[in-house]
This record gives sequence, structure tokens and C-alpha cells, in this order.
Amino acid sequence: MIMDRDRIKIFLITGFLGSGKTTFLNVLLDHYKAEKNFVIENEYGKESIDAVLVKKNYNQLFEMNNGCLCCVLDDELLSVLEELISHPEAPDNLFIEASGVADTGILASVFKRDDIQKFFELKKIITIVDAENIEDRFNEVVEAERQVSAAELLIINKMDLINLRYADILTNRLKTINPFATIVTATQASIELGILNDPPSRNFTDHINSDLPHTSHLKSILMTFDYPFDMQKLYSILTVSLFLHYHQIYRIKGFVNLDKEDGKFLIQSTGKKLSITKEGEWPEDEPVQSKIVVIGKNIERISLERMFNKAYPNKSYSTY
Repeated sequence: MIMDRDRIKIFLITGFLGSGKTTFLNVLLDHYKAEKNFVIENEYGKESIDAVLVKKNYNQLFEMNNGCLCCVLDDELLSVLEELISHPEAPDNLFIEASGVADTGILASVFKRDDIQKFFELKKIITIVDAENIEDRFNEVVEAERQVSAAELLIINKMDLINLRYADILTNRLKTINPFATIVTATQASIELGILNDPPSRNFTDHINSDLPHTSHLKSILMTFDYPFDMQKLYSILTVSLFLHYHQIYRIKGFVNLDKEDGKFLIQSTGKKLSITKEGEWPEDEPVQSKIVVIGKNIERISLERMFNKAYPNKSYSTY
């Protein structure tokens, strides 16, 4: 139980879908692996994918799915915080990876409450920025800009995917949105972590409007498939779909069963890019079943299922 000991340090990690939040969380967990670490993993969809990808440098992980901590799941967050306060072995650090559409300011304001501050110290509000896609998302969803505006530390990730001239343009755009934040650049979300100890440059709570709604028509759709996919068909069909529907499909993520391939494969997209990589074996106590989450605007289940069904081995490209 927390009594006379130090407060639990909170690291709040936000950023739009596919920006690299889980990658950065793993960087932090590796850095602080000598300490006692708890993790809250929040996903907008029903199925937790990122929790499986978090490296085991933590003592306990809480999954909160099917909504945002800043609104739908705020009561659940408070319940977890209450549990930590009375925990017989309270952690040194609590790392919170918010969903890709969370409102950073509203979520962070929880930790400015007097009753919360007695036990928790909000160490740093971090927003990961997808260098390649963020400006398009600024134009499409309000959450992307809100996440930037409330951050204390902005990490421009995936610098290897843009040129230096555009990097300067993007940095200036971010400074316009949030002139108070420290801005650093990264590839694979790797930065000099000493910056996390820098004091904040402002009181972010002065800039929060808790009445702002989420982007309308934003959906998360979970689909399951019992039959294995043809890897080449799946890759080709989704690559074309992402190119055509880039402004609708923001994120694809899940684990798939592939025909003539052993093991479990991670499929994920960011922007127009898609990857399918081996991710170990299927657990013996779980059915071998593909589970895929698609997040986007104005997307419909029937259309998505029809798209994936064309990637079965017995479907020809002529049906596409």
C-alpha cells in the first residue's frame, strides 16, 4: 500500500493510430526494467492486439478495450488506479498506452485531480507523431491535432520515411500547434531518454476543453476468420485497398493464419503501408483463427469481410 513511499510515476503515451506507441512503450520498459513496472494497455477495439506485442519487462498489465480511457472507460481507469493505491506491492512506474484516438488533454487531466496527485506523479505526457501520415490525419480527424496540442514531449517517429526538407516543414507545423512542447525526432521510436526528466514548460490543464466530441463515423470493427488466407492474395488485395481507401482505413492490425505457413503472423498497416510478419506460434489452448481489427471512418463490416474473403486460397483474382 502507498503510504510514506514515493508516488507512482505516470508516463502517458498517446499518438494517432499506427504512430509507434507500442514500440516506444517497449523502449521505456527496457530502460526501466530494473524497476517495478505496471502497464495499462488501452485499445479502441474489442480485441487486444498490442498487449500481446508488449515485451515482458513489466510486473502486471491491465487491458482496457472497446473504448477510450478519456471518455467511455474513464470509470474503469479510476478503478485500476484505486487498485494500485491499495496494492501490497505498488509499482515504481505506471506506463499508460492510450488508444490511437484518445484525447490526450482530457486523459491527462485525471492525474491533476487532488485525490489522484496524492498517490501519482504525472511524469511526462508523450505524443508519438507518425512523420509520414500525420498531416493527412490533421485534415481528417480532430483527435490527431488534440494529441499534439496537449503533449509535453512530441516524438516525430519514422524519420527514415521522409526527407529532411519535409521534416523541417512538419516540425514547424507542430510548433504552431503546440509551441510549448519539446520536439525530438526518432526512427523506431528510439530517443535519448534523459529528456523524460526535463520539467514541464506549462500547465497543460489550462488548455483543455472537455466538451469536444470524438470524430463522427469513426469505427473499430473486429473480424474473425476460420480458414487460412493465401499470403500473396492477402497482401496484394490489402495493398490495393489501402491505396484506394487511404482516407478511410486508418489502421489494420491482427493475427492471421496463412495457408501453407506454420505459426501465427502479425498483420498491420499504417497509412498505405502493409506488413505481414511471423510472430511466433499459436497458443495450444486457443483455436487457430485469424482475428483482424480495422479502424477507420465510414467503414462497414460487410464490405470489409467481402474484401478479406477474396484472399482465401480458393478465390481467384478475377473476383476482386
